[in-house]
Amino acid sequence: MRETDLFEPVKYWLEEREWDVYAEVTGVGGRADIVGRHGMAVLNVELKVQLSFELLSQAVDRKAYFHYVYIGIPKRKTPIPRIARDLLNREGIGLLEIQNDFVSMSLPGRFNRPAPYHNIKWDSVLRPEYKLHVGGDNGPHIQTPYKLLMNGIRNHLISVRDADNLRSVHGGFRNYGWIEIQEILDHCEAHRHYAAPKSSVSNALRSFEMNWCEVKKEGGKLFYRAKEDIQRQMNP
Repeated sequence: MRETDLFEPVKYWLEEREWDVYAEVTGVGGRADIVGRHGMAVLNVELKVQLSFELLSQAVDRKAYFHYVYIGIPKRKTPIPRIARDLLNREGIGLLEIQNDFVSMSLPGRFNRPAPYHNIKWDSVLRPEYKLHVGGDNGPHIQTPYKLLMNGIRNHLISVRDADNLRSVHGGFRNYGWIEIQEILDHCEAHRHYAAPKSSVSNALRSFEMNWCEVKKEGGKLFYRAKEDIQRQMNP
């Protein structure tokens, strides 16, 4: 399933509720998959084929621009993780789950007052051609702040493990590639994206980036490193 496959059911679901629907709209803190307008109210739905920390982070950022924010994902066979549900509830972000052509609202979005300093002129932003676009048509070449952040962390963890391997050859103290969250934060710009960088980045690595990052707990502290197979892929 692709993100574009989710677009038509959500579009019809919104139109049935008398929202005017626009897709791939720029000028709203990035490119929005779906923007709905109903009178003075504006709504955003971000589509993804799976739940991720990137999607949650993107939705939180969009609250600065829209009265209602939703995420749209395929219908899950299992409940969403508690950490994700708690964040959605706390931030008032709605959850739409799509199965075939049916859309169910698993969590309602709460009314939000966008940041007044954006002062978006919606009549100018929502141009007629956006009604012809297909939401979710934003290929992997699009680099979101979250992707850039995680790429930077992954590259740093790989370099730490490379340096440890050199110490194993030439002698010296080894950490076997394990480092604490503070060292990760010292080598990335997470403070620009999150109010609480330590907990946010730690949750992201443990919940959504385990395909390349491994975690261990020692002495009551969490340590992180790049998985060995990822290191080999980056340094064949």
